[in-house]
Amino acid sequence: MTITTIYIVRHGYRENWLPKEVQRDSPMGDNESDPLLAAHGVEQAVELGQYLSQEVDPKPQLIFSSPFYRCVETIQPTAKELGLSIFLDRGIGEWYRPNRPTIPEPANIAVLSQYFQDLSDKWPPDTVVPSDKGEEEDELMQRCREFWTKFIPKVESQFPKASSIILVTHAAVKIALGMTLLGYTNTREFLKPEHGGDGVSTRIHASTCSLDCYKSSGAGWTMVMNGNTQFLTGGPEMNWHFATAQFEAGNLEYEDVFVTLKFPPNQYISLDRNSLNADSIKKESLEESLEDSAAERSSLRLSGLDKDKPLLQLNNNLYQGEWSKLVGSELVFNENGEFVTKVDGHIVLKSGRLENTENDKESFLAKVLQKARAVKTSNEPDSMDVDS
Repeated sequence: MTITTIYIVRHGYRENWLPKEVQRDSPMGDNESDPLLAAHGVEQAVELGQYLSQEVDPKPQLIFSSPFYRCVETIQPTAKELGLSIFLDRGIGEWYRPNRPTIPEPANIAVLSQYFQDLSDKWPPDTVVPSDKGEEEDELMQRCREFWTKFIPKVESQFPKASSIILVTHAAVKIALGMTLLGYTNTREFLKPEHGGDGVSTRIHASTCSLDCYKSSGAGWTMVMNGNTQFLTGGPEMNWHFATAQFEAGNLEYEDVFVTLKFPPNQYISLDRNSLNADSIKKESLEESLEDSAAERSSLRLSGLDKDKPLLQLNNNLYQGEWSKLVGSELVFNENGEFVTKVDGHIVLKSGRLENTENDKESFLAKVLQKARAVKTSNEPDSMDVDS
């Protein structure tokens, strides 16, 4: 029997996307490169498992996972729901750019088996091994092309009765796997109508725990499901793509970012929540902003730096920005007068406040933080158990 259905899913919401004060330590000892799932990500994984075991047809008969902890953790509920083992394969492991100081090495099955009982050693995990020097985008595409040419015959030979499989991987690799399976030559092409796109705007979606499905017609593959998140309570979150992200998935997950914020005069525009994602902001009224004070400047939050219109909250003041490219560059120096970097972009801000409405719901981030704090508190030892 040949493989006729391939599901590809991205891992769930990562623990290291939370503020550091509520993060739990990764069992792999590396919160940056190999984190575990946040509590919210675990909930996504459970919902994924329920969907794959109850709603899809055909159901996956084999599971293959990137050997990074968050991917195995994402697919574990599915394995339990379907009664399947999890096979590791480095060919679908994380993508890192060559300019990364160190290229992380994933744990092997001996280490991961201490945390996941459903792992199986019946599959050689080295179908393709990513370069330890990192990869450019075209090299990632080449890795995925090589992976498919080796992987599918290998599966069909070792598991001749299987026709439906699922792979769990990372955003960039999920996209590259899909594009190469469909026969595209680079990651940034739009999907053609025969692949469920319109040829001018549709790309593979890669939000957390989003699910793709590909079907073989014998003459080639077609995409029948693109970034499905209908089974997730929170819908699509943390979507990423090569063509739209200003921060590449293959770079350091956390690095210094330098950008000039241009604040408006002491005026603000009243905003409602429904207008925040609009192309333009409706100016309802202009009023004097809150008084500047040291206390009011104690809290600064940035959101959506990878979006066209990022948001900034400075205590009770809300700002929506637009990226503005500089003709030249600004130079950044540290407190010792030493050159740090150049800035070639501004975020021009418009100020405002969110209007409260009766139907206003708790923000997504607040929910995630509440869940993370609850998990962290429940994992702390009870005071009675502490040695005196």
